[in-house]
Amino acid sequence: MLLILFLIGLFALVFFASGWTDFILRDSKGRMLSRKTKTADEGALIGLDYGTYTFEVWHKSLFRLRPKLLRTIEMKHDKTAENLWRHEFKLAHDERDVGSFLPPMERELRLYGEFLTDKEIVKACHDFYFKVLNNLYLPRNTIANTTEIDSLLIHPTGIYLFESENYSGWVFGNAEDRYWDLSKVGNNKILKSQFENPMMRCERNVRALHMLLGDNHEYHFGSYAVFGNKTSLKKVPESTNEMKLVLRSQLYASLIRTFSTSKVIYTEAEIDALEAKFSGYADAVPVVR
Repeated sequence: MLLILFLIGLFALVFFASGWTDFILRDSKGRMLSRKTKTADEGALIGLDYGTYTFEVWHKSLFRLRPKLLRTIEMKHDKTAENLWRHEFKLAHDERDVGSFLPPMERELRLYGEFLTDKEIVKACHDFYFKVLNNLYLPRNTIANTTEIDSLLIHPTGIYLFESENYSGWVFGNAEDRYWDLSKVGNNKILKSQFENPMMRCERNVRALHMLLGDNHEYHFGSYAVFGNKTSLKKVPESTNEMKLVLRSQLYASLIRTFSTSKVIYTEAEIDALEAKFSGYADAVPVVR
């Protein structure tokens, strides 16, 4: 018992002697804010008025009479930066969830594929105001008859649908086939299976979005079927401007090209309005406290 107390005391002494880091937050006029923070990032600014803030990083220790200013970090807090942080917060939350899927089963593999797809989407949207919603169940002909969208991106240049196909193996299929073929090697033999044609699923989902939004306005839709990097697309249709088939490693570059060659058609307010319209059909997101 004495040894444990001695070790605890020694650890505390080393900690206070070596010191710790403390943060002070100031607004654009240099006024110190009472908000306590342990990090110098956008998350520390959530809830504050938009503007420019400065983090002061101080080093303190038991044997230092005066704290030492290590550096200052100036950060612009606006709607775009806050929106990006919220999406990255959700990704971190999802990453903890998918990390518990061991050993991976079919449902978990699909969720993991959707998570990896969302990471690439958010990375490609860093410079834009955007919204990503997951697992939308949209009515088709009746409320009981629904179709699912894995991920939906509302971007200044349009609305983009993503279907994540987290398979490994060789994929064969035609645009008019209801099911595509998947072949892979296992136990020294070729294993074959089928999955729903992702192009048909995307077309069905676009029709459901049109039905939900109505025909009062013209909407720009783009669809992506995103395959895992262990997939080999042996015989599939060529990508078009409206429907792209890509590996996940190709998704970021494909989105950047699409954004750069498309005109802006939605304002921030319109993006928020579309998110509000879709959110009732999507999964809940974690609460930021």
